[in-house]
Amino acid sequence: MNAADARAYANQWDGAYIASFEPQDIASLKQMYDIVKAVGGATKDPPDSAFDPGPYTRSEADQVTLALSFVLPVVPKLEAIISLMLLRS
Repeated sequence: MNAADARAYANQWDGAYIASFEPQDIASLKQMYDIVKAVGGATKDPPDSAFDPGPYTRSEADQVTLALSFVLPVVPKLEAIISLMLLRS
């Protein structure tokens, strides 16, 4: 892959590789599996653990914690800046 194509591919990454495991996503996956099974593409049901949202939920919580760890130290500085701006106006 040449450099221009590689950059074009990389620029699509954030939009193309989005995954979620919300209840509606799990319901959709189960429905797709039922279709596959109905036409003979699968012979048995998947284990319940295949649809366990725990790892996804923990990942989401970790992202919020990480975001807050960057934002919270800045808040007092922002409050001071806003206070100064209000005093000057």
